[in-house]
Amino acid sequence: MKKYVEFMQSETTENGLILMEKRKTRCLGDWASPCAVLLPTEFVNSCLFVDCLLKMSEIATVLGDETDWISIAKTYKNAIEKTFFN
Repeated sequence: MKKYVEFMQSETTENGLILMEKRKTRCLGDWASPCAVLLPTEFVNSCLFVDCLLKMSEIATVLGDETDWISIAKTYKNAIEKTFFN
């Protein structure tokens, strides 16, 4: 799990969102949509990553891992809100 977080953090842009420019696959959302995708890639990727971090926080609690996944999730959540909701 930690390696996945490191990878996703390496794909983070200057504005704090995840674009995944280093790979050919750019969107973590539905890649086989029957219609045009209307949501920005950075929005989808970052929202899914926040959800992943929140789940990791729950798993870490059970496993006794003291990594503060919530604060990492809040950083991305704040970037999402700043970019798309202000």
